[in-house]
Amino acid sequence: MCDTSVDKKREGQYLKKLKAQQVDGLIVISGSQTFESNQISEFRHIVCIDREPANIQNYCYVGSDHYSGAKIATQALIDKGTFPSLFMYESDSSPIKERIKGFEDTLTDNFLKKDDLSVIAFKQTLDIDKIRFKIRKYLRYLIERRQEPFGIFATSDALAADILLAAKSINLNVPDDVKIVGFDDAPIAKYCSPELTTISQDIQSISEKTVEILINSIQDEPMQEKYKKVGVKLITRGTL
Repeated sequence: MCDTSVDKKREGQYLKKLKAQQVDGLIVISGSQTFESNQISEFRHIVCIDREPANIQNYCYVGSDHYSGAKIATQALIDKGTFPSLFMYESDSSPIKERIKGFEDTLTDNFLKKDDLSVIAFKQTLDIDKIRFKIRKYLRYLIERRQEPFGIFATSDALAADILLAAKSINLNVPDDVKIVGFDDAPIAKYCSPELTTISQDIQSISEKTVEILINSIQDEPMQEKYKKVGVKLITRGTL
């Protein structure tokens, strides 16, 4: 196991070591937007998780259906009578792009017009105090320009938890004044008060399918599918 800490240079260094050790196969979870195929082209048996390789047709891929997850989350907020906004950390990763597209397509499907408060992005380099300051600023904008209750779809549970704390700090009630849906069903979701409504990824199925595909590839067995998206579901808790 090689922990690259979302560092492309470290990824390259680890791949050189693995090549020298003549590993039979790789399971790759890259921090990059797409995993550059020239970095892994010398390995025969590869399965990528959640980050599609640049030349996807040559490799196996398993990941969550982030697009559908975003549509489910956004529709749930709309069904509760809100005009949702998406809060996110700036990222060019393929899962985040799919979540944005699912959110925007759901607005369109419901005849809601996107505006400057529809997608709100924060720099991940900011410290937590600055993030919460900016969240409070945008919450006040929403109070001024949206009818309550207003809805927020956060692209991660960690960000959703910060939004929940920021909302409470300016005396907004969750879920009466603002409704929040996160993504991941991370452990923090159950430690929030109220507990966080979120999109759950089926990590067990992703793991099992990934290993199955890799073993079949190493054993040169025929594969029914090289590209697999695993379904997600809404876990309804107290913030919706």
